Amino acid sequence: MKIFIALFLIFSSLSLMSQTAGKEFLVMFYNVENLFDTIDDPKVNDNEFLPGGKKEWNSDRYYAKLANLSKVILAVDSNAIPDIIGLSEVENKSVLKDLARTMHYKKPVYQYIHEDSGDPRGIDVALMYNPNRFTVISYSSIPMNQMGESQKTRDILYVKGRASSGDTLHVFVNHWKSRVGGEQSTEIKRVFCAMTLKAKVDSILQIDPASNIIVMGDFNDDPENKSIFQILQANNKRKNREAFELFNLFSDVHNFFGAGTLFYDKAWYLFDQMMVSNNLLLNDKGMKVKPDAGSILNYDWMTYREGQRTQLVPKPTYEGKEYIGGYSDHLPVFVKFAYP
Repeated sequence: MKIFIALFLIFSSLSLMSQTAGKEFLVMFYNVENLFDTIDDPKVNDNEFLPGGKKEWNSDRYYAKLANLSKVILAVDSNAIPDIIGLSEVENKSVLKDLARTMHYKKPVYQYIHEDSGDPRGIDVALMYNPNRFTVISYSSIPMNQMGESQKTRDILYVKGRASSGDTLHVFVNHWKSRVGGEQSTEIKRVFCAMTLKAKVDSILQIDPASNIIVMGDFNDDPENKSIFQILQANNKRKNREAFELFNLFSDVHNFFGAGTLFYDKAWYLFDQMMVSNNLLLNDKGMKVKPDAGSILNYDWMTYREGQRTQLVPKPTYEGKEYIGGYSDHLPVFVKFAYP
């Protein structure tokens, strides 16, 4: 596994170096694993992450979590900070404000978009952005409760904005239904999320086939699974692409290198991914991305050896009930887009 990751990192580094001739726009996604504050929200079930709760969550642990996440985000590039950051498992606007202040205490750089969704625990998706590099035009939440009140899950966040290149971007931040309860028994919920997202993406492309669309998130499915490959039609075809397909920038990472962002039950999974519309692959005048631009951020200090394992895996905040003060149980992903 280490050899595969090393080869992938070398391969990715060469790819990214080849894009530095022009300018870059850096996009990141990170499942930050239960970013809760210490204040009770009576509308959701956040009891586990309250002082006196099962996790014994407190201010010291909260601020340590913010510092850890900030360290990861600022480590993506030694020369630049991410221009936009999709996040999942954030409780509210307050934690986003605190995260922005932790990264840049004297003068926070990032602004953020967050909408409460139907998740019973109150963990949602959000977008942080540098307003000097990305101007928000509009945003909305796409609800995921059409399957009935008992089947509610996290909304998809849709943000339309203008990048520093002058290109208009349509950004979707996702966190689809988990596999808790079994992969097969929960698949229908992720398929439903894919169908809902696909309808929105297609509606944009029908109006303008040259639209620049970025889909990111924790999909709780790998690139070859039904929800991603068949329903969303996100693949890694280099030729003969159809107008409404998306290109999955992480299919090759998973298929050729066996890399992942989540380690569970002795196996790596690549649930955290980014996909783009065809125009971002083919555009000669504006923002563009290479098919092999998908990268996983994986420094040794973000990982640990769980139990008797010999390989390094993402270091979470808790190992079971025990607080170990890590970063997240997921590794973040990022992509560098180039423009003239």
